[in-house]
Amino acid sequence: MNKKYGCDVVEDAELKQAFSSNFIDDLKKIGVVEILRLNRRKKGMTSSGVKLGCHYNVMSLVSAFGGRHKHGFLIEQTNDDNEGLLAFHSAWLTPEKKLVCVTPRGISNRLEKDVFFFMFSDDASLEVNFDDIAYVKGHFCPLNRTSNNGRMITYSISHYRQAKKESRNIKQVELNELVNDCLVNRFKKKSILTKKRFNEIIETPYAKQMRKHFQIAPVNKKQVRKLKKKRDVMSFSFSNA
Repeated sequence: MNKKYGCDVVEDAELKQAFSSNFIDDLKKIGVVEILRLNRRKKGMTSSGVKLGCHYNVMSLVSAFGGRHKHGFLIEQTNDDNEGLLAFHSAWLTPEKKLVCVTPRGISNRLEKDVFFFMFSDDASLEVNFDDIAYVKGHFCPLNRTSNNGRMITYSISHYRQAKKESRNIKQVELNELVNDCLVNRFKKKSILTKKRFNEIIETPYAKQMRKHFQIAPVNKKQVRKLKKKRDVMSFSFSNA
């Protein structure tokens, strides 16, 4: 079986054992390809993130350790073949280039142990969010997450990117506040490697240096690339710090 970032690239035959054939076929029509079996952290600090807090959990790890913030959709379906869900999700690409889920969550009624994930080709941005997408009788409709009951938007989409919700540009002060707020009490367990808790790790010289670069609000695409390159070099140089 092919691998990507340490995760299995799942073949159609196996996907159609876990989900309805129509659901998988229709996913391809909206651009969802190369579905991964996402590895979940089951022990240690990174297995104990805030439940349903995937985006901030991953952002906290990237700001402390480096690596990349990858985003995409979890693929879920209950026992009803005509319904399904694409849940917007974040996973951590570690400094060792292993893609892992660091957020505890329940398992779909249809699945016993596996988590299937469609990963976007780009990295996540704090300025861009995507709505979850409901699958109903062959149609994919964004779910308005600002509504208390997750109200379904009445139109269907032909490509997953059409669910994107863009926010305004994040200013430097806002970015500093956001990162500082999200670093507090994100993970309950101690690190197996360092025997320290996350709140202790973020005060180490390495984590402070990484956070200093993470908290720079880029002003253009050139600076975005420059900052990512700098963080990559730091991540892979100090991944065992």
